[in-house]
Amino acid sequence: DEIVGLALENPLVMDRLEPGRSPWNELDQVAQAAARATALVRQLLAFSRRQPLFPRVVCINDTVNNMEKMLQRVIGEPIRGPFALWLGVPHVGVGTTEMFEGFRKRGKVDRRLDELATLIVARHFSAEFAFVTHEKVGVKMGLAPETVEAIRKKEKPDFVKDDEKLVYEVATTLLVTNRLPDALYQRAVDAMGREWLLELVTGMGFFAMIAMTLNAFEMPPESGRKPF
Repeated sequence: DEIVGLALENPLVMDRLEPGRSPWNELDQVAQAAARATALVRQLLAFSRRQPLFPRVVCINDTVNNMEKMLQRVIGEPIRGPFALWLGVPHVGVGTTEMFEGFRKRGKVDRRLDELATLIVARHFSAEFAFVTHEKVGVKMGLAPETVEAIRKKEKPDFVKDDEKLVYEVATTLLVTNRLPDALYQRAVDAMGREWLLELVTGMGFFAMIAMTLNAFEMPPESGRKPF
């Protein structure tokens, strides 16, 4: 009820004031907060339709805080990067977090190969935050440091493992040509399976979204090191 009151009454008051001056600026912030709260309530109602409804008081502040805790639990570290940005748009943050959790907990693509694809996408978009974050994770997951360094330099790595070579070919071909030739598609399906390929390509799209978000909002690496 309070949100509805703010959404309806705030514009009426603002129309009588001069934009850009106090208290118009403060009311504008209230309007933006009400819009974010409305979007979050809409998301909560969508989830509630799947379960029996029991009347209870909902505190929006607690809900946003719970979302932050959920992100910390899924990511396993302090919230940063695109996830920190998405806290400002909970209706987007909830969906992206669920997709991220799906890749991490139920994915068929080996984490080592997932990190390889992520690094290739990050380098393609020159997303510094993403590359610096994932180069360490990639090595930890089993990628050779020489492989990571070659990707950083935009050079073709000298792969020892066939699955890494296949991921590199699929990723670079898609990023450069926006297509996957029939021969390469069939080779990937024969080697790893269609479901595996679908997940790999979807993951690339997910991290392309992350890379563009990081670049658009100019989020620098936390270490301050510029990788390229």
